[in-house]
Amino acid sequence: FAIALAFIISGRIQRVNTGRNYLEKAGKLAGEQKWKEANDYYVKLLELDKDNKEAAEKIALCKKKMEDEKKSGEEAQTAWLYAQQIFPEFYKKNANMEKVWRQMDDVIAQLDKSIATYPTYMGYFYRAMLYREKNRPGVAMKDITMAISLKPDFDLAYIIRGLMLYERYVAEQSKELEKKAFQD
Repeated sequence: FAIALAFIISGRIQRVNTGRNYLEKAGKLAGEQKWKEANDYYVKLLELDKDNKEAAEKIALCKKKMEDEKKSGEEAQTAWLYAQQIFPEFYKKNANMEKVWRQMDDVIAQLDKSIATYPTYMGYFYRAMLYREKNRPGVAMKDITMAISLKPDFDLAYIIRGLMLYERYVAEQSKELEKKAFQD
């Protein structure tokens, strides 16, 4: 009897430790905004402890975040496709530039909405590209840096940030040369 009781107690302790481990991993993944992976661990925890209300609530939260992320990604992509349709207007003879810039502002507003729903690296990247086009390098740099922080292996964002830093350097050098020219 003692061996059977020890076996039962040992099994429960192991299940509690496994559950605690699942909860820790899920919490860490949720903190990193890896909602699918976090959800998987919360599901495993709920399978171990069917009455765990916290796990059930976290599963619902993860599902909501995954839906928001998907919706936001789709909104960002739609906005960028709209921007792609506007870009050729910059090169047309007799283009109504006031209208073109208004359309660009509309795209930025769509990206603002997308980012407000759920901040995605592509939403920030696309908005950075548009701010760069509008000659707003400070805001563009903030957005490109945010895109990199959300996706540290986003190579294209590093390239664009490097280009932006080079452009800033060239602009600063031009100003200094201009000052020297007026002083001489």
